[in-house]
Amino acid sequence: MTTQAFVSWHASLAGLTERHADVPSSDAEGASPPPFAIEESINRRIVLVRASEPWTLAVDALVVGNNEALTDRTGVVGDIFSHGGTGLEREVLAIETVRTGEACDTAGHGLTARRVVHAIGPRYREQYAEAAESALHWAYRTTLQLCRDKGLRTVALLPLHDVEKKHYPREEGCHVALRTIRRFFERHPGAIDVLLLLMPQQDELESYSRCLPLYFPRTPAELGRSRDCLSGRMLGDADGEILAVERQIRISTGPGAGLGSPMRAFTPSRGPSDMSPASASMAKDGREGSERGDGAGAHWFGGGGRGSGG
Repeated sequence: MTTQAFVSWHASLAGLTERHADVPSSDAEGASPPPFAIEESINRRIVLVRASEPWTLAVDALVVGNNEALTDRTGVVGDIFSHGGTGLEREVLAIETVRTGEACDTAGHGLTARRVVHAIGPRYREQYAEAAESALHWAYRTTLQLCRDKGLRTVALLPLHDVEKKHYPREEGCHVALRTIRRFFERHPGAIDVLLLLMPQQDELESYSRCLPLYFPRTPAELGRSRDCLSGRMLGDADGEILAVERQIRISTGPGAGLGSPMRAFTPSRGPSDMSPASASMAKDGREGSERGDGAGAHWFGGGGRGSGG
């Protein structure tokens, strides 16, 4: 199945009822501007679809979440590997590990997709919610950077915020994913032609249907709701990365703060040298959890802007 078989987020506007499309938003005088403008050129590249058989898609890249050892074979991940065949299994076996927040790619082998991108989302623990959000942002961001760097222009993306296996809150995961995706398309407008947001389950589709208009508004009404619903929510920098106040203070007041580049608050021994401050702090949180013996340290490595990750 090719990407032409799907209706873009912009084109789906035709399916909105007059009630949904034309109801004016509340424009109080002096209200802050909406955080995300109506961008038809971006909306045309986004497709939201319920897809129970992602292995049938003829795309440049099929993005699937996994664990750091790439050994998960349950659910839709297992189905993808089953259709990929022994060639996919052998290539993945040769990959030693992929850290949380990073991604790598392999050939599609028996799949219709040309490449498979293996991305590692975080395990969610409430006491490390900030670290998990940072890791999830980097998982999506690194995945998109990899596709850009390797010229993979049609991309099918399964959710990386795993609810059942890694307990990431579904709605919060949607916000992180869509914020990161929107910022990527703003920063790299010609990098990806089509991004299919694949929803294996109906409840996932419903969550994305609620959140997508907030980050990719199509009408003045959606624009107003975006402003109202996202008011007070941290939306991060130009890449969608959120630096917590504590981290910003640590970076701005530390040694070398005035030398033109942010100080790395913490660099783990096996972490990348170009790790972002947010990911470095995430690593510290995870290491401290490991020292306490609560298991959180197993997920503390972040993407840190390594780009292709593969």
